[in-house]
Amino acid sequence: MNYTSPRKQFLLAIAFMLVLVLVGGGMGIYVMSDPDLQSALTMARVAADVRRQYNDDVNWDRMFNAAMSAMTDQLDRYSFYIDSTQMSFMHEEFSGAYGGIGVTVMPHDSGLTIVSVRENGPAAQVGLLSGDIIIQADTTPLAGLSPEACTALLRGKPGTKVTVKALRPATADTLTVTVPRERIALLHVPFAGLTEDSVLYIRLLDFEAGAADDVKAALDSLVVNAPARPHGIILDLRDNPGGLLTEAYHTADLFLESGQLIVGIDTRHRWQQEQLVSSGHDQTGGLPMAVMVNRGSASAAEIVSGALRQLGRAIMVGDTTFGKGLVQGFTDFDD
Repeated sequence: MNYTSPRKQFLLAIAFMLVLVLVGGGMGIYVMSDPDLQSALTMARVAADVRRQYNDDVNWDRMFNAAMSAMTDQLDRYSFYIDSTQMSFMHEEFSGAYGGIGVTVMPHDSGLTIVSVRENGPAAQVGLLSGDIIIQADTTPLAGLSPEACTALLRGKPGTKVTVKALRPATADTLTVTVPRERIALLHVPFAGLTEDSVLYIRLLDFEAGAADDVKAALDSLVVNAPARPHGIILDLRDNPGGLLTEAYHTADLFLESGQLIVGIDTRHRWQQEQLVSSGHDQTGGLPMAVMVNRGSASAAEIVSGALRQLGRAIMVGDTTFGKGLVQGFTDFDD
C-alpha cells in the first residue's frame, strides 16, 4: 500500500487528534494522563517511526490488520477483528444464506469448535457432531490462525469439497472426512406441526434474520387460526447456536404478556445498560410450554429458553446449554 493510505494517515494523526491539546498559540503541549491514551500515543509514535525510518516497502493493510487482531486477542474468546472481506461473509451469513459446510463454530486454540451442525447439511451427512474440534482444512493446520482465516478455509464455491480433520473430545478420536460445500439456505423453522397428542411442536434452528416471523407464522397457522386448540407447545432449540438479539427478543415476546423482563444487558457504561421488556401479548393464550435444549443451544437460544423458564412461562428439558452468557455487536469502520 502506498504512503497516502488513509489507515497510515489515521495512525499518524492519532497523537495529534486524540491525546495532544495545543495551548498558548501552540507554545505548550498538554498530554492527557489517561494511561489508555498514552498507549495510543505510543502506537502512533511507532507507526510514525516506521514510516520515517524503515527503508523497505511496508504493507500497511497487513500491519494494521495484525495490530487490530493482536488487540482483540487480549479480550475474551468471542471478540475478534475482521477485515472488510470477512465482514461481507458475516453479513451474508446473517442475511439468510451462505456457501459452506453447514456448521456453526467458535474459536478454539487448536482451530474451531463446532457449536452446532445444520440438520441435513453437508457436515451432518458425513458425521461431524457438535463438540468436534476442526484442526485442519485440506492441508492447512488451523492452530494459530485467526477465526476468520479458519472459517474462510471452510467456505468455497458450491460443488467444491474440503477435507476436514477433527478431534472428538468425547471419545479422544481423530477423524478425517471430505465435505462437499453447498449453498446453505437458513430455513429457520424446518418443521412445525401437531403431534398425535395434539401438542404443537416447533423446531427452530437459529435466530438469524426472519426467525421470529417464521415462529409467529407457525403460531398463527396452528394456534391462533387453528380449528382446534393444541394442548401444549414444545419449542425445540436443540443445536440452535443463536443469532441476533432482536430475533431472540421478538421470539420470546410471542409467548409472554407485556411488561415482563426478557433480558437485561449490562455494559461498562451505565448509560448503555438496557432492559428488553415484553411489549405484546401471549400469542398462545398461556398454553403449557416446554423448551428443549442441549449443549449446542447457545447465545440467543439461551436467552429465550432462560427467559421463558425464569418467568415461569415454560419448563426447560434437556442437557446443560453451551453457556456463552454474552451479548455482542458489530462495529463497522468506514474502510
